[in-house]
Amino acid sequence: MKVKYSVIIPVYNAEKTIERCLQSLLSQKRNDVEIIVINDGSTDKSGEIISGYTAYNDSLILLSHENRGVSAARNTGIETASGDYLLFVDSDDFVSKDYFFILDQLGEQEDSDLLMFANNTVGGQNIDESKLYFRLENIDKRIEKMELLLSSRKIMPPWNKRFKKEIILEHKIRFISNLQTGEDFNFCLEYMVYCHTIRVKYQQIYNVDISDNTSLSRKYREHLDIQLEKVFRNAAALIKKSCLEVNEKDNLLMIVDYLFVKNIFTCIAEEFKKEKPNY
Repeated sequence: MKVKYSVIIPVYNAEKTIERCLQSLLSQKRNDVEIIVINDGSTDKSGEIISGYTAYNDSLILLSHENRGVSAARNTGIETASGDYLLFVDSDDFVSKDYFFILDQLGEQEDSDLLMFANNTVGGQNIDESKLYFRLENIDKRIEKMELLLSSRKIMPPWNKRFKKEIILEHKIRFISNLQTGEDFNFCLEYMVYCHTIRVKYQQIYNVDISDNTSLSRKYREHLDIQLEKVFRNAAALIKKSCLEVNEKDNLLMIVDYLFVKNIFTCIAEEFKKEKPNY
């Protein structure tokens, strides 16, 4: 059977959560889905746990290499994928039991270049984003939808989106390997500017687990200012070289400028983490 969905999961020392993640996908028993797990040099039992699943799941593909970071791992997944659509899942997250069924339904109703869905938050405050999603659902003009996706920052993560592989390959879109933060944003933004059709639906079919107190968002990130400057310079360059109309580019660039200034305060707040690691 032809592969419809390729699910790409980068894994680094996720022995506590990877089984839940895999179970949520494999339990849906789809013959047209391949699950590509990239073991990015884990030093715990992650590789052993994943190998246990490959023994009786033909749809599960395990790739291993030395630790090169999440961007390199995802790029390996892209290059391996054979599905028409690409989905990204983080190893500490999991999907709903009707994940693929809802994706099928939404795709049959409208096979948009970019399909974005909603998420639940586990282990922390669950923010109600329904109003934002309903606004996005009811915007007809593509550029207006792009502007709101960018200004709301919902364009940033890859895990709440379905991508068409042909668009990624045609435009050689990849995650930037030398970035430790913001690489998601650059990838999704570059993909979005090449999309002719964008569809957003408030279907909470992905679960983001923020209960890990050792996650990157809680650790001090050295040279965050330099990293974020690269992220936003890349973002501006992507928009400028796109085939959008001049006024459309200008509108998006204004939003990028706003987000850049806003992230100056993020860099200031980051310095508090030096003294308070759990800030």
